[in-house]
This record gives sequence, C-alpha cells and structure tokens, in this order.
Amino acid sequence: MREQMGGERPAKVEQVAAALAALGMYDGENTPKEHSEEAARLGGPDSLSSDGAPVSLITEYSTTARPDRRIVEVYDSDAYLGDDEALQRSRTRVVAGNGYHLYLHSLQPDIEVQVTIRVWDTPRKPPEDTEGTVPVSLESETGQLVVNQVTFGPAGMMDLPRPGVYDGHAAWSGRDATAAYYDTCLQRAVDERWGPEQIGAAWKQCSTAEQYTLDLWFVRESEPEDKDEDEDDE
Repeated sequence: MREQMGGERPAKVEQVAAALAALGMYDGENTPKEHSEEAARLGGPDSLSSDGAPVSLITEYSTTARPDRRIVEVYDSDAYLGDDEALQRSRTRVVAGNGYHLYLHSLQPDIEVQVTIRVWDTPRKPPEDTEGTVPVSLESETGQLVVNQVTFGPAGMMDLPRPGVYDGHAAWSGRDATAAYYDTCLQRAVDERWGPEQIGAAWKQCSTAEQYTLDLWFVRESEPEDKDEDEDDE
C-alpha cells in the first residue's frame, strides 16, 4: 500500500473532480451531493460514522437472487434452520431476523433482486437515499454467510473478515417500483394472453433494480458454547 508523502491529507472528492475538469477529463456536471453520495457508496473519505468520523469499507459482496415466495434469506452457513416469527416480522419491517437468520421481504416473487453485503471498520450512518432502513444484528460463528432462495437454494456465499457478531442496518430501494411493474405485467399477461416465454422476458426487462443492502461492522466474538448444555442435548 502506498504511503502518503509529507503527511498530506487525501484529496476530497470535489478536489479530484475539479482537477479532472481542468484537464478536460470530466464535464463537471455532477452536484456536490452526488459526489458525496458516490464517495459514501464506495467507502471514500466522505463516508462517515454517526459521530462524523471517516469510515473505511473492508469488504463487499453482491449477488442476484430470485425472491421466491417473496423472500430472500441471509444467514450463517451453520444456521440454516428457519424462524417463523422472524419471517412474519419481515412482512411489516421488510427486513427482520433472529440474530442468526435474516429475511428480506420483497413485494413480488419472480423478478431477481440485488443483495449487497458490505462490512465496515466502524459503525456507519444509515444511507439517506433509500426507501427504508432498519437496524439488524447477525451472528456468524463460521465466518461465512449464505444468500439463499427459498426454493432454488443458495444464490451466493460470502466470507466475512472474521467470525463473530455484526451489527448494522439494512436498506432497500426499488422495491415499490418493481412491485408495480410486476403487477402491470401480470395484468397485461392476462389481457394480451402472454405465453411463459413472453412473461419471463418481461421480468428481465424491468428497468428498476430492486436492491437490498446490508451494512455491517464487527462488534464482538461469538459466545463460547456451554459444554453442559451440549452434554444435556446428547
């Protein structure tokens, strides 16, 4: 990794944009708010914690998943058993879990959604440009998370920086617009007598991306298992 020379502070995103504009490599049309949002998305110097301190992105993983039965699951690879109570809560909270198993609740069951998991070095403010956000907590004793489709199985797996308990928040966008597009397609399919191929093509042509993002940060190690309880279970 390159060291900064002479103790200089890294350039802010606005300074970089101005320099590129002067060189004719950028038209300068983005607003300061857009610069800040993009820097925050990438974990740059404008990504801040709740107290205003810079936050660095450690790792990021993204995959698409079909929300079969209007659900996508995220859980530790050793905690695949479901939780009906958490599943029901997700229908009103959009994202809910039991500490090991998260449910992401879509409003439609067929159009693929984007699931992104980001791990930060310290707590981070929730994003502002979303349809909604809720706090979450997820424990992974294996250090590996699964993004799962209820009927079709795993859509992907992510290795966390370390096993343990992660706090954070879940955010979503494009959920309502994708559901509206889905309902419109269903109505047209009936009115115009679409076949399966035409319906499948319509799902892929949705112009809005339904996105779920988990922003997490490590808080502590997992509690060691109680040997006495293990022996009682046997």
